[in-house]
Amino acid sequence: MRYIDKPLTSPARQLLEDQRGWMRREGLDEKYDNLGSIVNAEGQNESVKKILNHQLRHEQGRICCYCQQRILQHNGDNATGSHNEHFYPEDTNIPLQLDYENLYACCNRSKGLEKRLQHCGEHKHNTQININLLRQHNCSDYFKYNVNGEILPVGPWTSTREIPATDQLTLEQQIAVEYISVLNLNLDTLVHMRKSVIDDTLLMVGAMDKHRINTMVQNLNTNKSDYPEFVDMIIYFCKRWSL
Repeated sequence: MRYIDKPLTSPARQLLEDQRGWMRREGLDEKYDNLGSIVNAEGQNESVKKILNHQLRHEQGRICCYCQQRILQHNGDNATGSHNEHFYPEDTNIPLQLDYENLYACCNRSKGLEKRLQHCGEHKHNTQININLLRQHNCSDYFKYNVNGEILPVGPWTSTREIPATDQLTLEQQIAVEYISVLNLNLDTLVHMRKSVIDDTLLMVGAMDKHRINTMVQNLNTNKSDYPEFVDMIIYFCKRWSL
């Protein structure tokens, strides 16, 4: 889980504030479904939802806010694209529908699949989990990975089968487990994809010295406009290798 900065001044925040002002002037409820359209640089009307999605994706380095898969397309309905995700569900948190802090770009990879095959926002749906983890700069430190591609809460275990009951976990571990479960981040397809990236990462860093690995980690953390898929996992294994 990667920290996503929500700056006090950003195009997405300003866009939402402008739209809320327009809704008030028009006597409309301040709801997500009432987002309108604006004239773009080409003089054409463009959906505010589409513009917002573009801005959110850019803020996130073009990866999904949850699974960190690459968001490839601009069209939010495309299978490799994204939608505007309300962390606190849109249906049950109307005052937060246009809250910039509550909006992220989330992948559409499992859209339309049955529940057990869904992940990220599709699997989460209207489940409400605490947003505080995402707002912590060190939120990625709550998680670890094994070489098989599973994501785990930080602790002594090496696979999901070893994780004890909730009452035996620390609060931080409980929060991590909740995120993994609600977002279905250990879905087989995600595990297999992560395993492939791990294999490539270990092969690459195996030919590098400690200095080059540390430089690569620094570059991964600073190039916020274009992250690779599963960037936190890549950094995790790079750091372990360079110890």
